[in-house]
Amino acid sequence: MSLLEPPRWWYHPRKITEELQQEEIQHVVVLVFAKKQDLKDAMTPSEISDALWLHTIKKHDWHIQACCALTGEGLWDAVGWISQHVSTGAQVVVT
Repeated sequence: MSLLEPPRWWYHPRKITEELQQEEIQHVVVLVFAKKQDLKDAMTPSEISDALWLHTIKKHDWHIQACCALTGEGLWDAVGWISQHVSTGAQVVVT
């Protein structure tokens, strides 16, 4: 998905919270890439959190990482976050 697209094209936030309630993924952590941060119209991590209702996720660790694929900015921070959570035995979902 592109962060320049309006949220109506996104995975519905209610579906995300429903999926995370399944017992077989109780140890999953969620990483969301806030891509295209080099573009002035890109949604901010805060706007993405609101659009995806991430603040309603209470039983899973989650993180939004601002990044830019052209410069690589933020990608190593995301790798660091993932590595911290994988070392604890959690499963990681990247979106």
